[in-house]
Amino acid sequence: MTSQPDISRGDRLVSHAMHGYFAFSRCMPLSVWLGLGRGMGTLLYHLAGKHRRIARANLRFAFGASIEENRIDRIIHDNFKQFGMIGHEFVQFLDAPHRTAATLDRLVRVEGEQHLLAARAKSSAVILLGAHFGNWEIGHRYYARHYNRLNFIVRRIDNPLLEQARFQRNTALGVNILYKENGLREAIQRLRKGEDLVIFTDQNANRKEGIMAEFFGHPTTSLYIAPSLAQKYQVPLVPMFTVRDRDPRCHRLVFLPEIPIGHSEAKEDIAVLTRRQNERLEEIITRYPDHWLWLHRKWKADYPEIYR
Repeated sequence: MTSQPDISRGDRLVSHAMHGYFAFSRCMPLSVWLGLGRGMGTLLYHLAGKHRRIARANLRFAFGASIEENRIDRIIHDNFKQFGMIGHEFVQFLDAPHRTAATLDRLVRVEGEQHLLAARAKSSAVILLGAHFGNWEIGHRYYARHYNRLNFIVRRIDNPLLEQARFQRNTALGVNILYKENGLREAIQRLRKGEDLVIFTDQNANRKEGIMAEFFGHPTTSLYIAPSLAQKYQVPLVPMFTVRDRDPRCHRLVFLPEIPIGHSEAKEDIAVLTRRQNERLEEIITRYPDHWLWLHRKWKADYPEIYR
């Protein structure tokens, strides 16, 4: 891990509180702990009016008249509860790596594994298409334990002590955390050596980072790095998402069919590949709308008026 910035007193207080909250979590069953997370999510739902308005604008823009107002309200409320539970799972996974590994093996099952295995039979490494969807860190850690070492390019958590905790616990379970400042070059080097790479392409992109491709029926500036790398290095591109089960303690690691890329001698237009990528994102988001991060301004580069 690269050198850390200065650690403030506030950073230390937050870190101590987080570890204290972890100790508190050890005193109760996971189902009760996640119930607290849902309660925290409900509290934030009522307090965070700005983010409720952003989520409402996104949902209305994505689904149009096909979705009723009360359905939008339920999705937003459930969305807050999902991320309340994810935050509580993050705290609980401050546990020792071997205990976290045992928990993952007990609570995660795999769906669509045949899609991943078919792709892996063709290549020593794959690129995984991910998103800010469900508890992706649970999925990444389970994947790295059972399939192949995984590289993930992220933005640092602002608190360096919490970032250090995330870095150490992911690394211990086979997920190599790289940072946006200079992580892509190393990720490519590792990909060529046979390690896998997961890329999120669902966030807002500016005109320098993306190209126009339809997303939920709207031409949208979309990140194309995942299909571009898959095409350039001739590795399969497989969508992978983490879905929470009806029993909120449990998760499914869901693989969707590989996105067709084409051979190097017959390269397809990158806009076509980016549209296929967006279709996979739409598919999983439509199936589980409460799992996606509706709270960020996905369309601000192209349709800023929807947030006014």
